[in-house]
Amino acid sequence: MTTRLIIKRIILGWVVLIILLIMLGRVSVAQTSAGQTAGNFLNIGVGARAAGMGGAYTAVAEGATATYWNPAGLTDITKGAIEFSHFEWYQDITVEHLSFAYNINDNSVIGAFVTYINYGLINGYDINGQSTEQLNAADWVGGLSLAFKLAENISVGLNGKYINQTLDNITGIAIAADFGLKFTTDKLSIAGYLGNFGTDMDFNGYKEKIPTAGRLGLSLRPYGNSLLTAIEVEKQFDGNLIMRQGVEYTFKKQYFIRSGFNYVPEAENSIGNGITFGAGVDLNIAEVNYSFTPSENYSSEEIHRISLAFKFGQ
Repeated sequence: MTTRLIIKRIILGWVVLIILLIMLGRVSVAQTSAGQTAGNFLNIGVGARAAGMGGAYTAVAEGATATYWNPAGLTDITKGAIEFSHFEWYQDITVEHLSFAYNINDNSVIGAFVTYINYGLINGYDINGQSTEQLNAADWVGGLSLAFKLAENISVGLNGKYINQTLDNITGIAIAADFGLKFTTDKLSIAGYLGNFGTDMDFNGYKEKIPTAGRLGLSLRPYGNSLLTAIEVEKQFDGNLIMRQGVEYTFKKQYFIRSGFNYVPEAENSIGNGITFGAGVDLNIAEVNYSFTPSENYSSEEIHRISLAFKFGQ
């Protein structure tokens, strides 16, 4: 197959997915609803590979970051995996994620994960608007994962996690669970995810809901392992409907280029703000991935993400 033909097929496949997303988005606008929750940092995706594909990763989910995207995807791990990802958000906010997974037998995988967000120092003010001392603020979530195969092509996964938000001497705590399901064939994967089912965030007696959400995704390899496309929809139970699409092209079975976008149908100019690009290289025991978001939806600032994944015992 010539390079020109491959490029044409990539462009055609991407255009078809974009049209489907736009059509689904128009149909689904009425289903969106505004809402506010605590612990919204739980919606921040992890891993540069997923980010490079616009976050359309529920049906793709594999490797250690499947603990976040869909724990059912952990069953693709044949021995062990660990991944670290980092990015700097707006106003000097940093986001760090570490995940680990290990295959304990032919049908079961266990995992662990932690995400830490440092907001740095925040200027404090009294009720009169006078400046006081600076305050520390940070959020983190950590938990354990379990995934197992129900059949050769069907996997399920479960996360249990502890959520913590801290602003100076005020702390909020919640306990939650995630559930994932994945069906996979040689060319197709279909997956579902329900996340952040749990207790309200308890701030010393004052309680707020956490951002429960459901996702349904589809990924396809139409021309073998060289091309991967993905599409998914997410419904936040107390928020918006989000559409995501991504594509990854692999050459020489080692190098990757990616792109994608995500958008909120009810938001103006959402598609333009959700475009992402990415690249990666597989170094056999390690994989390095990078992604770039020119204008992120929430802050309209560019974001650079980097991830480092290790595979061991393969």
